[in-house]
Amino acid sequence: MGEQKEKTQGLNAAEQAKLEKDGLDVVQDIARFAEQGVTALTPGDIERLKWVGLYLQRPKEDGNFMLRIKLPGGLLTAAQARVIAELSRDYGKNSLDITTRHSLQFHWIRLERLPDIFERLTQAGLTTLQAAGDCPRGIVVNPLAGIDAEECLDAAPWGEALYQFFQNNRDFSNLPRKFKIAITGAPHNSIQAELNDISFVPAEKRETGKILYGFHVLVGGGLSSQPQLATELDLFVLPEQVVAVAAAVAAIFRDHGYREKRNHARLKFLLNDWGVEKFTQELLSRTGSLLSGGKRIAETWNGGKFFGIHPQKQAGFYYLGLAIPCGRLTADKLQELAGLAERYGDGTLRTTNSQDILIPGIAETVLPSLKQEPLVKDQHKLQGTMTVQAITCTGKEFCPFAIIETKAFAAGLLAQLDEAFPEKLPLRIHVSGCVHACAQPQIADIGLQGTMVMSDGVAKEAAEVWLGGTLDQQGELGRKIAGKVPVDQAAATLTHLLSLYRDERLPEEPFGQFVKRTGLLDKAVNEWSK
Repeated sequence: MGEQKEKTQGLNAAEQAKLEKDGLDVVQDIARFAEQGVTALTPGDIERLKWVGLYLQRPKEDGNFMLRIKLPGGLLTAAQARVIAELSRDYGKNSLDITTRHSLQFHWIRLERLPDIFERLTQAGLTTLQAAGDCPRGIVVNPLAGIDAEECLDAAPWGEALYQFFQNNRDFSNLPRKFKIAITGAPHNSIQAELNDISFVPAEKRETGKILYGFHVLVGGGLSSQPQLATELDLFVLPEQVVAVAAAVAAIFRDHGYREKRNHARLKFLLNDWGVEKFTQELLSRTGSLLSGGKRIAETWNGGKFFGIHPQKQAGFYYLGLAIPCGRLTADKLQELAGLAERYGDGTLRTTNSQDILIPGIAETVLPSLKQEPLVKDQHKLQGTMTVQAITCTGKEFCPFAIIETKAFAAGLLAQLDEAFPEKLPLRIHVSGCVHACAQPQIADIGLQGTMVMSDGVAKEAAEVWLGGTLDQQGELGRKIAGKVPVDQAAATLTHLLSLYRDERLPEEPFGQFVKRTGLLDKAVNEWSK
């Protein structure tokens, strides 16, 4: 007993919970939790439930949970989509959210319902294991992997290999914090590579007179209160080396990462302290020799958005990209999408890390009929709008960390802006409920992040504003404006900013470049500080 106390002394509560019991062992407790109810849970139990995708949601005293279903690479069959829709309808009030890592999650889940939920998910070949917690999360893969006309490598097999290696792997079930992995073989950076702990992006290298295709490795990305873009290492990784390299990086994080403070425990902090040279040396000591870097294959960043009907690399076949505004859809809509996938596509759906859905495998011969489907016709109204480009987090409706409500606020804001600018400005607006930055506001043209502001002695919901973020070329984080905008003034404020952009931009000038060229950031600071 004394030895256990000595081990846990000075550690934060999450680390203590993991010492008491491995997060993966919470699976064995589900039946007991379902029988005893939420009042029987210890703080350690609540922490470890994250390893099966469960978060206690706001208000905590109600005892409801958010449940996240992990979808590696965003892939699911129409049959699986129907199971998820049925569970949402039975237990989640007919509502679902798509996350920025391909996952689906729903709310209002009661512990007593878990045995039935998990049984139905298992029967459908679905899992929530390691959808959250201090472990490798869901693997983000190019949403078009295998069908992308631009890809030089199909990343799907290697995404699956990464998933199979880390899933239920107790060597990596207790990391200092979450560990995010992404891989793509296409040039448009649909995986937001610079935001992950480790990403694999396509590269080529001439070796012994031949052109090799493989990957460059980026490490140490992450946002939150100390945002940082990942660093590209001077390494060229062959496809068959991907799992070994990812395992080595995860092991370095496990063995040397910081565990004292939760807000200083991501891989980026270790990388910053060690430096790239020491980190690379440690990595090579675990993997053995790797080739030095080649040439990264990259084109203009598309934000992970694939809207509309486009040809696949398979001749005569197409995919349909469907915008899901603010990433929220009903169970009924998901079931309708499953029906479309079966009638027109190959019977599968793909969620994207930009919170949308794809239907692949559509034969050219059925395109005319598909275009007449009401759901598809409704999508035409969204073409080119800011609503299509937006990303939002869960917000304070459910998340205990969030300061502002996001989904309804963002939907209303975007509707006003799209109406005010019928010329359809090419802008990405991300709305995040708090400093955790789950909606990635620092890489948006305009990022809103929840906070509070005092107005006439009353605390009001507000947003900090980031301008000019992008992952184009080397990527650049947006710059945060010093002032705060009350949410009830956000539409008017952004209308003013976007009017300047509309009227004064150069032809085809991106918003970030316009901000720099015109000094818009400084103008906004001066205006809002009043």
